[in-house]
Amino acid sequence: MGQAGTEVSKQAADMVLADDNFATIVKAVREGRRIYDNLRRFVRYGLTGGSAEIWVMLAAPLFGLPLALLPAQILWINLVTHGLPGLALGVEQAEPDTMGRPPRRPGESIFARGLWQHVLAMGLLTGTVSLGLGIWGHATGRPWQTMIFTSLALLQLGNALAVRSERQSVFRLGLGSNRFLGWTVLGTLLVQLGLLYWPPAQTALDLQPLTLAELAIVLVASTTAFWAIEAEKLVSRLRASRRIPPGGRAAPLRPVEADQCAGETEGAPRSALALALRDHNDTFLVKSLQLAPANRTAPTLKTHWAQIHVARLFECCP
Repeated sequence: MGQAGTEVSKQAADMVLADDNFATIVKAVREGRRIYDNLRRFVRYGLTGGSAEIWVMLAAPLFGLPLALLPAQILWINLVTHGLPGLALGVEQAEPDTMGRPPRRPGESIFARGLWQHVLAMGLLTGTVSLGLGIWGHATGRPWQTMIFTSLALLQLGNALAVRSERQSVFRLGLGSNRFLGWTVLGTLLVQLGLLYWPPAQTALDLQPLTLAELAIVLVASTTAFWAIEAEKLVSRLRASRRIPPGGRAAPLRPVEADQCAGETEGAPRSALALALRDHNDTFLVKSLQLAPANRTAPTLKTHWAQIHVARLFECCP
């Protein structure tokens, strides 16, 4: 304890609570998990786009395309579509189930839990869509290089929206929790489309304007990565629900049920704590509250709940 503890105990301790409140550990764990999740999002997003560019550049000559992307075009994609959306993913808020997940193993790689498989699969899909548009455009006498350039950039914008969560759908998360990402994607989209029809940009990046029909085809094809990631998350949620045996998940607690579990005769402190438990939907916490001494004060009960919650956070992974 940083306030009540002695200097000797603080020097010997591995961790010191500056405010003597166990709930601070819970907040710190939540923030740490949020930061780690954001790192995984950034790595997932950046490597997926980079691998897609590699697939396109390597496979294009096999299909008779001389040079899929020019150096200036690759630089633009890396600076604009990787930079700003990647920064926006770094400020993503914690997911609702952040504290309900078991702790990860200390030696776990950042590429674990399917990240590298996702990077390879989505990179291959993104590259295939862009290369397919280029092959079709080259065969029909259309500006195929501009179509590859535009589709690669737009596919990565859809990827940025979809990788906000590894399991939750973006439609459930909404854009309100990360408006910076929403405005960044919209702004990048407008700038990317403006390049196609601004003469100085056409000259600098060697682009050709697309017709309305060509632009519509590119826009529709560029949503492929977004829908593929959403489908991947849907399959993941369905598999997770099938692994839970019937009756294995406790029903969510309502505030009234929490009050009843805490006991109506125990006084206001227990009732207030029971109301706080409604956001956790955890019968274990409510049952442990019944075992707590009845003469505890409200601050002591809060510390008691924090100790229980911290103990569950550091349980061994199955």
